[in-house]
Amino acid sequence: MVPRFGHQASPNAEKIDLVVTLGGDGTILHASSLFSAGAVPPVLSFSMGTLGFLLPFHIDDFAKALESVLLGKATILNRMRLACTFYSKDLEKKGNDGDGLCNNLSSVSHTKQTPDWQVMNEIALHRGSSPHLNTIDIFVDGQHLTEAVATNILF
Repeated sequence: MVPRFGHQASPNAEKIDLVVTLGGDGTILHASSLFSAGAVPPVLSFSMGTLGFLLPFHIDDFAKALESVLLGKATILNRMRLACTFYSKDLEKKGNDGDGLCNNLSSVSHTKQTPDWQVMNEIALHRGSSPHLNTIDIFVDGQHLTEAVATNILF
């Protein structure tokens, strides 16, 4: 059974062999977000529209693609996800608790038990309703990478 939007993934998520999506890039990003930590099972994605950067198959080719997977002849393209943690200026970890941080992003997965956000595709930070520039310090693996002063930033 596939969880609906807004619901947590099953605690038995590691037992899932294959996820099939019908839609666009947003659908595959949402499917990835259902697995808050660790590996995402293989995702077989079918495009229902005209443009999709992440989707290799159009819905018209579903029978051939499914047959290839079931016969073990499909090629798996591994994609990496980033683990990121947001902190306030007081170095308090920030979460998705209604503070406006990363609300409604389908490419982000976060749970109360997991301090990191598992991100696929990109990270978009913006100033929200503040009229001022923000100073954002960016660290990678604990090392300071850069400081950005901006209204928003896209990684």
